[in-house]
Amino acid sequence: MDKLVYALMFAVLLGGAADAASLQATFPAPAGYARIAVAAESFAASVRSLTVLPDSVPVRYADGRICGTWPAGTRVVDLPFLFRADLEQCTDMALRLFAEYAWARGSADGLEFRLQNGQRIAWREWRAGRRLRFDSAAHRHVVAPARADSSRVEFEQFLHYLFLWTGSAALKRDLQAVEAGDLLPGDLIVQNTTGAMGHVSVILDVAQDSSGHRLYLIGNGWTPAQSFFVRIARPDEGSDGWFTLAGYENHLSVYGFGPFNFRRWQE
Repeated sequence: MDKLVYALMFAVLLGGAADAASLQATFPAPAGYARIAVAAESFAASVRSLTVLPDSVPVRYADGRICGTWPAGTRVVDLPFLFRADLEQCTDMALRLFAEYAWARGSADGLEFRLQNGQRIAWREWRAGRRLRFDSAAHRHVVAPARADSSRVEFEQFLHYLFLWTGSAALKRDLQAVEAGDLLPGDLIVQNTTGAMGHVSVILDVAQDSSGHRLYLIGNGWTPAQSFFVRIARPDEGSDGWFTLAGYENHLSVYGFGPFNFRRWQE
């Protein structure tokens, strides 16, 4: 697919608001740094192509209420909720970015995930009519036959089920581990030590200086479900809104999510 056409499709799926500004224009690389090279049409490139809304736009809950938790300057990513429910939390926003990328490039049939209990869920099976439902008596997901449906509406129902039944522990368990020095846009920081409550952050961009020092733009969903937003580093945590990894770890330390685990999607 032509790179421009693909980028436009991805932008439309994720919002495409008229007053949105590019991530790259809004957050230029700090002085002495340059954005690292990424492959054209890769997931990393798609994440880098995200847009953000004006800084006057507040973080909101999924029901539309303003969330006053976050400081002024936090930038909301142009990623409207699919569902007006407490569903699209931190893990789900990370899942959604990768799923929307696959949908936009016509490769959604390759989407296959493991639910929190380890059972498999695949879009190609779901669209063919092999849906899932949770059997509370059996404590597992079972096949619920339905008519075949490859529509966008049904794809969103697939995502709804996925978001409902998976979490940060599954991403930590199932995704490819990556070293800190190799992080790319789209990679995840997964924090989960107990298998229950955890947190997932998305690396939105990476910049590097001539000595190999790196800085990161980082995005978050949250619990309860809130707008996906760019976290802004304080001066002691990085530079010009970009974080060092140590600065970001300190930034999140108050929440007690645990150590960082770096993970990558398989394209």
